[in-house]
Amino acid sequence: MKRVLAIAAAAATLTIGSVAPASAAPGTLWWTFGDAWFRHDNPAEGCYTISEGDPAVEFQNHTAELVYVYLLPRCDGPYEPVAPDGRTDFSTRSYLVLD
Repeated sequence: MKRVLAIAAAAATLTIGSVAPASAAPGTLWWTFGDAWFRHDNPAEGCYTISEGDPAVEFQNHTAELVYVYLLPRCDGPYEPVAPDGRTDFSTRSYLVLD
């Protein structure tokens, strides 16, 4: 009986520990179109379009991971990598976070 309880307790601990979603890039991404700053905290893996029109004029990566910024929406066209704690003036309409 003690063994069954120990296994059940271990399983509950693993389940509780895996409930929180994992972040591909812990930290914050910041960008501006020149007038206001926008942020994305702890982004998960994926492509994020931030503009279908005018591009962001500055993009800052304050995460622990490399992020790729793209000239076009939906992570298309020319791109530039932005290192952790780095920034770029690359005209950005979307960005890619990898795990």
